[in-house]
Amino acid sequence: MQRLTKLIPALVFLSSCGSASLLDRISPEDGRDWLCLVPGRSWVYSMEMDGQPGPLIITNHLVLTSLFADSPHVVLSNSSWVNRQDPQVSAWYRTPRGWRQHCDLLLALPASVSGVSAQPARLDLPLLEMPWVAGTTIRSEGIQLIEGFPLPPENIPVPLEGIVTASSSIEATDIGMDAGGKRHEECIVVRIISEMRLVTGAASGPWTRGDSIMYSREELLLWLAPDTGIIRFEMLRDGRDFWNRYSRTSVRGELFN
Repeated sequence: MQRLTKLIPALVFLSSCGSASLLDRISPEDGRDWLCLVPGRSWVYSMEMDGQPGPLIITNHLVLTSLFADSPHVVLSNSSWVNRQDPQVSAWYRTPRGWRQHCDLLLALPASVSGVSAQPARLDLPLLEMPWVAGTTIRSEGIQLIEGFPLPPENIPVPLEGIVTASSSIEATDIGMDAGGKRHEECIVVRIISEMRLVTGAASGPWTRGDSIMYSREELLLWLAPDTGIIRFEMLRDGRDFWNRYSRTSVRGELFN
C-alpha cells in the first residue's frame, strides 16, 4: 500500500512588507507570473534530500484528465523529486483569482481495489488566490465520504472519511534574493501546510470507529520570483500508512541555472 501524501500541493499565502502598490504590480492584469505553471516549463535545482545533495530537473506540465474534469490541470511530472512513488491525488487549475486545486483521495488507494466510491467525487480547495498581501492566511478543510473500501486485515468494506486540511500564508513580499546565478527582485515567500487523513466510519477487526488509518503532513516553504517561478524551496513531510509504518522526508532546493 502506498502511503497517502501530498497536496503539494495545497493552499498558499505569506507575510512581508506588502503594500497597495505591490498588490497592483502583481495583479493578474499586469501579465506577470510568480508560479510559471505552463506546459513544458522546467527548472534545475541544486538539492539536498535527507542530507544527500544532487541536482534534479523538475518539470511542470498541463494535463487534460477525466479524473479532474475536462479542463487543464497542472501537476509536477517529476514526482520522484521527493524520493517517493506515491500516487498524484491533486492537481492545480487556473481561475480569474489565481490557482485552486482539485483533490481525490480515492487516487491514494490501490489501483487494484474496485467498487469504491466517494462523495463528493473530488474536493475543490484554494491554492494561491489574490490578493497577495503580506500577512494573509487562508485555512480550509474538505471531506470526502468514501464507501466500499475493503479495510485490511479482514478486507471487509468499511466507510471512511477522507479529510484534507490546509493553510497558506504570505510570509514576505517584495524581497530580493540571489539564485541561479542572478539577482531576483520583488520575490514572494509562501508557506503551505497540508494534512490528509483517512478515518474509519465503522468498526472492523482491530479498527474502531474514528481510527486514523492513513495520515500525512507536508510543510512547504516557497520563494517565488516574477516570471521565473520557484527559485528556492524547503519541504518537510511525514506520514503513516495502513501498516503503521512511519516515514519522514526533508528536501531543500535552490535554482541551479
